[in-house]
Amino acid sequence: MRFKLFNVLDFSNEQFDLTRYILTSELRLNLILDLYDGEKVFEEIRLHLDKNPGNLIRGLNELIERNLVVKYDKSYSLSNIGYLIALNIINLFDNGMQSIIIMTFGKSIQLFHFRLNS
Repeated sequence: MRFKLFNVLDFSNEQFDLTRYILTSELRLNLILDLYDGEKVFEEIRLHLDKNPGNLIRGLNELIERNLVVKYDKSYSLSNIGYLIALNIINLFDNGMQSIIIMTFGKSIQLFHFRLNS
């Protein structure tokens, strides 16, 4: 199997919109990154992100509506598309695309960049 580097120019409009949707909210970005590590119950997410439970539920529900997160019983995990978009966001940073993304998406991406290096 051959792998190719993710190319930001290969984004479909839907992928671009979903990526922008994630990157324009610190909460959504943190939720996606937290779930990228694996399936979690709400309490694990709340303790790890240290955010207001109401805001977390709202953010999770928004991600569920966009089919980026799935809820099964009491646990949350990334959907297939959510996982791929999270992986693409991480790959953009790993491949030196920080300056392009910062100019495109604004402040929340800088928080993501900081989090990857901490």
